Amino acid sequence: MQKILFLLIFVGCSGSQFSKLSQNIDREIKKICLESSGYGKISVFDTNYTFSFDTGFESNLWLMAISFPLYPEQIFEVDLTNGRYTSEFESKIVTKKNRRSFKSLMKVWAALIYEIHRAKNLQEWVINNNILSKKVAIGRDTYAYVKFSNVLKNEYFTFIELKAFGFKRHKSLKLILNVRECLKKESIQQQTALAL
Repeated sequence: MQKILFLLIFVGCSGSQFSKLSQNIDREIKKICLESSGYGKISVFDTNYTFSFDTGFESNLWLMAISFPLYPEQIFEVDLTNGRYTSEFESKIVTKKNRRSFKSLMKVWAALIYEIHRAKNLQEWVINNNILSKKVAIGRDTYAYVKFSNVLKNEYFTFIELKAFGFKRHKSLKLILNVRECLKKESIQQQTALAL
């Protein structure tokens, strides 16, 4: 009986903190926080890497500082004028045979950050089952899905999943981010105006 009571209390508390999404893409995409901190996981086929992260802006750059256990902090940098990224952490944590596939995933992530920041291609996003998502073609037989979910108190998404398919049969590449804190809750339009 105590286990059932605990479960009901836990489910009741955890369910009440997240807001429902409307069907308005313009409104909901503004809840993606580009200046945040939290923890995440990268899955490269059968290998998982956990890390903590902080993100923010510097001039025309979006920066993601990533801290893996036993490695110095690594920076993933997106140029907000053209959507290109630079990063060195792939060569330090991903095996050479999987590096090319992993770079394709990170290229998609950089392009998504660029699109979100510039409020571009919003018509390609979909809201279904309380999840904001988009499908992105990578190559002829490869594609990725990005999903944003769990909006905390109608302010920002706390769970992000980017998953790529088609590189190896029945296996995928995955980037998961759990946003613990949104450091700056500006709308995309305000961020875009500052960058121009």
